[in-house]
Formats: sequence, C-alpha cells, structure tokens
Amino acid sequence: MVYSAISGCGAWRSPPGISCQQRVNKYGPARELGEEPREDIFNAVIKQNPFLVYQLPCFWNVQLSDHTRSEQCYRDVSDLKVIHWNSPKKLRVKNKHVEFFRNLYLTFLEYDGNLLRRELFGCPSEADVNSENTRHSQKGASTQRSGNLLRRELFGCPSEADVNSENLQKQLSELDEDDLCYEFRRERFTVHRTHLYFLHYEYEPAADNTDVTLVAQLSMDRLQMLEAICKHWEGPISLALYLSDAEAQQFLRYAQGSEVLMSRHNVAYHIVYKEGQFYPVNLLRNVAMKHVGTPYMFLSDIDFLPMYGLYEYLRKSVIQLDLANSKKAMIVPAFETLRYRLSFPKSKAELLSMLDMGTLFTFRYHVWTKGHAPTNFAKWRTATTPYRVEWEADFEPYVVVRRDCPEYDRRFVGFGWNKVAHIMELDAQEYEFTVLPNAYMIHMPHAPSFDITKFRSNKQYRVCLKTLKEEFQQDMSRRYGFAALKYLTAENNS
Repeated sequence: MVYSAISGCGAWRSPPGISCQQRVNKYGPARELGEEPREDIFNAVIKQNPFLVYQLPCFWNVQLSDHTRSEQCYRDVSDLKVIHWNSPKKLRVKNKHVEFFRNLYLTFLEYDGNLLRRELFGCPSEADVNSENTRHSQKGASTQRSGNLLRRELFGCPSEADVNSENLQKQLSELDEDDLCYEFRRERFTVHRTHLYFLHYEYEPAADNTDVTLVAQLSMDRLQMLEAICKHWEGPISLALYLSDAEAQQFLRYAQGSEVLMSRHNVAYHIVYKEGQFYPVNLLRNVAMKHVGTPYMFLSDIDFLPMYGLYEYLRKSVIQLDLANSKKAMIVPAFETLRYRLSFPKSKAELLSMLDMGTLFTFRYHVWTKGHAPTNFAKWRTATTPYRVEWEADFEPYVVVRRDCPEYDRRFVGFGWNKVAHIMELDAQEYEFTVLPNAYMIHMPHAPSFDITKFRSNKQYRVCLKTLKEEFQQDMSRRYGFAALKYLTAENNS
C-alpha cells in the first residue's frame, strides 16, 4: 500500500472491478490520472477496504492545533506515544496545554544525545543469528524475521566482524591508563556524534572548476563571527561547530533569527557534538574539509575576516598558478588588530597605511613571530607578483590548496601544534608555498580560549604537547624517511 501510494495510480494494483481513478473520483478530489495527491489514494483505498487498516488508540497520535480537543484523549492516559503538532503554527498553536508539551519537546531537543548511545538492547552473536535462521528455515517460516535479527536492524548492533570496531578496541587496548598523557592519547580515538548539513545547503558547481570553499571550525563562543565572515566571503563555506545538544538548539535559533545567515544557502554547518575534555580542533577541521564540494579549499580560522573580494581573487590565482596541475599551497598573509571596532581596509594600500600607523600588526608578531615569519612581510609590502617561500620550523600560514590535500593529525587537540604539524606534512609531500601579493586576512580580538589558558597554566599539558610533537616527528621519519630528517634538525636548532 505504501509503495503504491508513493508510485501513484499508475503502479496501483486494484482489486477486480474498481480502478484507482474510480476510487479517487468517488472518495477524493478528481484529478488527471497520475496526478492524485498521495493522501487521496490512501483515502480512497481505506474507504473502500477498511479491513486494511488497524486503528490505533488516540494516544499514538495526539494532535495539537488551535481547535483540537486533545485532552479528551490523554486525560485518562499517562503513557502518551506521539505528540503531533498538526498545524502550520507548530509550537505556536493556541492550545490550553501547549506550554506543557512545548517544554517537554524542547527539553528532549536539548537532552544530551550521548546518553542515548549506551547499548539499550544486547546484540546477539553471529552464532545466535545463524541458529535462528536455521530454526526458522526448518519450520518453513521463510518470511518470518527472528526477534534477534530485527533487533540488529533497528538498533544498529554491530557484528563481531565489524572491522572498524575491532580496530578501535585494539587501539584503545594499547593505551596505558597510567600514562600521564593518557587523556590526550584517548581523545584521538573518540567517536563523536556528528550531524552533517544541520541547516539547508545548496551549491551549484562553478563551470570553470576554480571554485574555492572557506573552511573553518568554531565553538559557541565564536558564533558572533559568522555574520561578519558571510559579509566578507560570498563563496561557499564549510563549517564544523563543536556544540552540546543544548547549544545546537541555541545555534539553530540564532541562525533562524539572522537575516544574513538565512539569506545564504551555500554555507554548510556540520555539528560535532561535545564529548571529552579537549577541544578536538583537528577533527573539526577534517570534518569541514571532508564535506567540501569545490576543487579548492581556503583553510582559515573562525577569528579571521578575509579581505573584501578575496573569494574572486583566489579563483583567479588558482588559474594563474595552475593549482589544478601542481602541488602548491597559496599563502594568504595574516594580520591582526587589537581593536574590537575596526574600519576594515578595502585595499592593500590602506592596509599598509594602517600597519604604519600601528592600527594593524602582522599576526602574532609579539607572541609567536616564528609562526608567520617565513611569509616575509617586508617583501610582501612591495610585491606585485606571487613569490615562493621555504618551509621553516613552526611555520603555520593559512593556505589555499586542492581538495585532495592531507588531513590534519588528530593527535593534536586543544591548543598547540595543530596547524604546524599540517604544514610540515604538506612540505614533506613537496607542496610549494607561494605567497599571494594582493591577498590578506585580519584576525579579530577575542577572549583567550579555555585550551590556551590550560596550556599556559598547566605544566603537564605542555609536557604532553611536547611528547606528542616528538611522536609526530618520529612518525614523519617513518613515513618520509631521510627527507624528514630536516624537521628534527630544524626543531633542535629553533
């Protein structure tokens, strides 16, 4: 019946003597053959053949609208099954009990979904399933599904042959719980709940294959940057948001109340739900990167505003530098302001003037010069054509690359070395770093993150980060051999 309703009258197999169209004409609005609404087909068939329907008690579908008398259903029942907001007004219907049900609904939306991940029903072993199949086949019940089999389908119980599950368990068993850096190592294997494309998303691929997606990640405390970024960047955006279930609902209300965000359908919001004590920065970047639909990506951060026109400039640079056929990473020079209210420079000349006046600075010039020193800002001031720079220790520029570039290393969580390790990997894979002469981005001020506060105040945090760095460099040596020795040498000399 469901199949036929979906397929329309053309696929409906009626009992002898009565056609689908006759049923619709008699019991529902008459329309041309094949154009009947699905409910008309259902109504016609049910009216003629009531035996097809099993009537459920009303508490399986308590309808709330302005004029329903739903209390007649639930006044004697405590175990309601389904609340149906049967009105275009949805949660705003004028029903005397609507406040109670609305609060119940909103409470469930904000409920910690991780609490629902526990194994509610035991998963049968493979031997149990085979035994059930044999028993039913012997009885000739070929169409009957065993309770165990049905349970496996409904609740997603993994089989013992689930390779991913086995690998995860093996990796976890190799960790030492007495290791002072155990929590850091454990975070790498955490499987986070993820809701891809949380809001409506549409994207039409550019015909010239030069399109660039801005990639970034954020938590709730950076939500205010979204509107500004959308005003500066008209191209597609892929964002990974690290939120709790309650924060996801707050974000939804924020987005729906923003004309700027609601006017943009080429921004993909991917929710990664909170779990564990660290901010999984590189996992978030990987989630956002994985769902990029353009040939190229601008790997940015949420605290940066790109210059006006950067989107079109990058598309032209992609062609100019032949990114499609070469392993290049185009560098967008990074600057910063310490002012919360900034008259954003509309040209390179205006930016240079603000640099000279002390309104802008090269990014992290006063705390981490090495991070962007190889960009060579002195050369950039007068450059009119792209120029190549070499990798140096602790280099972490913001780059535009092809979509097939390596992922970020998940071992780095919270603060420290998350971008440095990625740039090192690009260099090991022989990417050429090219600085764009007429591109720039500006970092906006914000309160220190929780993770950088922990890094500064917790000695063990810094010790573990150093350990993870050393292990990453050892892994690089194993993967890239002799070519990776320069990273150890550079680290020792820095």
